[in-house]
Amino acid sequence: MPSAASTRAGKLPFVVWVLAAGTFLMGTTEFVIAGLLPEIASDLGTSAPHAGLLITAFAIGMIVGSPVMPWPPCACPGA
Repeated sequence: MPSAASTRAGKLPFVVWVLAAGTFLMGTTEFVIAGLLPEIASDLGTSAPHAGLLITAFAIGMIVGSPVMPWPPCACPGA
């Protein structure tokens, strides 16, 4: 993997683009589910505030899951 000093000026390493895309997609999913909240509430037959708890559960899952996701590949022998 090339070091930061060996990359050309003005060009970002590929890993930076991957991290930026992942951050964008994680944030976008939160906004998408918030926009669909009225439809989710009507499908579940509940009020919007109660269905909003699903967004809270989703956010907690993201908070817990994001740091945990890199661990399984790192635990593989030969990684």
